[in-house]
Amino acid sequence: MERRAVRTEEPLRVGSPDLEVMIQELIEAVGGSPHAEFLEGMMRSVLRCVRNKTSRGDIKILNASLRELVYAFKVFAPYRGVRKVTMFGSARTPEDQPEYRQAVAFARAIRDLGWMALTGAGEGIMKAGMDGAGRAGSFGLNIRLPFEQAANTVIRNDAKLITFRYFFTRKLLLVKETDAFALFPPWTKRSRS
Repeated sequence: MERRAVRTEEPLRVGSPDLEVMIQELIEAVGGSPHAEFLEGMMRSVLRCVRNKTSRGDIKILNASLRELVYAFKVFAPYRGVRKVTMFGSARTPEDQPEYRQAVAFARAIRDLGWMALTGAGEGIMKAGMDGAGRAGSFGLNIRLPFEQAANTVIRNDAKLITFRYFFTRKLLLVKETDAFALFPPWTKRSRS
């Protein structure tokens, strides 16, 4: 089975010159943009959903994903010039363990260098990163789950806490908004012998 690549080098049209003009006029009506060509492309993609008879469920996912991303871009915008490190590690690491203390020390060191810490906003290594960087030096990218993953106390109710519905939008931001990654090994309960 041959896979067809999505073309991005040439603009995709919705098929009607009148619609093309209306798309341009809509962007101008809300103030215009130096990025109009990309916004026009996004609007064409939305109109293609109508033409392709995209299902209600798929349109809901597309809409929710776009809304999450637009909101996250707005939250990150004032910090574009600040370097950031995304810290990955176990949510289960207890505060009394060396791995936790190491993550706190690392985050404190990057904060002292003017960097910010990005974590998933949960407990364990995520909280350790925020403990070290402090509330002002932290971004929390939380995920909405039915029985788990409330934001930790360091970042809870902060303007830099973003709660996502979808893992893929959360992961995209954890990668997009960072300048470096710090990976902490998974914590496992050590056997006492």
